Amino acid sequence: MRNKPSRERNHIREYASDLVARLVEVLYENFQKLGTEEDIEYLHDMRVASRRLREALVFFSFLQEGAKLEKAINRIREITRTLGQSREMDVNLDLLSGFQPPPDPGTEAVREHFLELFALERQRIRKHMDKGLKEMKLKERKTGFLKAARNFLLEPTSSTQASNGPVVASLDTFSDRAETAIRSRLSGLEEFDGIDAGPSNDAALHRLRIRVKKFRYTLEICDPLYENQFASALDLAKALQDLLGRIHDYGVLIARLSREHASLEENCRWHLLEGSGIIIRLLEEAKSKYYPQFCPAYVAFVKEVSTCLSAKDPILSRRSTQDAPQLEIPNPFIDF
Repeated sequence: MRNKPSRERNHIREYASDLVARLVEVLYENFQKLGTEEDIEYLHDMRVASRRLREALVFFSFLQEGAKLEKAINRIREITRTLGQSREMDVNLDLLSGFQPPPDPGTEAVREHFLELFALERQRIRKHMDKGLKEMKLKERKTGFLKAARNFLLEPTSSTQASNGPVVASLDTFSDRAETAIRSRLSGLEEFDGIDAGPSNDAALHRLRIRVKKFRYTLEICDPLYENQFASALDLAKALQDLLGRIHDYGVLIARLSREHASLEENCRWHLLEGSGIIIRLLEEAKSKYYPQFCPAYVAFVKEVSTCLSAKDPILSRRSTQDAPQLEIPNPFIDF
């Protein structure tokens, strides 16, 4: 027997369904634009949309039977991974292209040499990515993703859930889940309190960056419940995420260039070796300028979230589901 939508209007189910459906559309709008002049941005936006989509499905998983969501979540994760290496090479090329070494013909020649190598590597990676996306048959997968969105409107009827009682999808349930998720994400960030921002801790800063991104997605999902109390926190999250991202991007580029530098030395290409060392040193200096900005950005974000949580209970959690207004869906087109 097929599940039927709940007779009573359930704003949380509608909110989850509409948000997931919109994120699916964003994912596919960017997919359709791959291969255009602004390809690098569409690839980035598609990858980020896949991450936000996965986070939304995981967050609202309490509204569906787990087995129905697991396949969709795994397929979205596959998309994210397939886009990752190509996106990383795009960032390397973009960062090195914008890097201006001192006016020295030898150093500039080395930079052009690296850009040519990276362009060829990107072409190879891109072919691999395109092949992977083709094998996924993404156009056919869209139907499944949209079905997962519509399923949020249905009341689960599995024997397991029946024995435990119906899934409660009220604003109270959403409120509890939102606060639990936010406090859990905040606790994960507080583990990095006092960390020394420097090259020796780049790996830890990268782990923090991933947590900040996931925290930001959680806040965007939950913010309507708190009547946009987290607006400032979201701005601070973006600033911290961008800062950590810049440190990571420089680190990845420097590591790649260091491998190329070792190859030049191994092959006795002395005419390129000196310029290579200069470029790496200058990039390390540029990267080091971001470390002092970390602590203020980190403290400001953690403090703002803590203040929001202690200010007051979610306004909407004190209203009944029937009386609550339709929650405003976060805009998945915003730059993040």
